[in-house]
Amino acid sequence: MKIKDGLKIREIAGEKILVMQGKAGVDLTKVVSFNTTAEWLYNEFVGKEFTVEDIATALVERFEVDHEQATVDAEGFVNSLLKAKVIS
Repeated sequence: MKIKDGLKIREIAGEKILVMQGKAGVDLTKVVSFNTTAEWLYNEFVGKEFTVEDIATALVERFEVDHEQATVDAEGFVNSLLKAKVIS
C-alpha cells in the first residue's frame, strides 16, 4: 500500500485534517481528521510502500504497546485510509 500523492495535512479550526490538493486548490470534499498518533503514522509512511504489519511494528516501537493491540490499531488506521480512498 502507499499513500496517494497530492495529500497534505492542514490545521483547520484546531483539527489536523488530511486534504487533497490539486490544480484548482484544496478539495475539502475529501478530508480525514487525524489525532496525534494518526498524524505521526501518516508522516512516517508518506511516500513509502507499507503493510499493516509495518504500521503495527512502528506502533510497538514508538508507544510500547503489545503487538496484538498494535495490529488492531494498524488495521483501523489502514481501513480508515482505504475508506477515504487515500491509499492504494
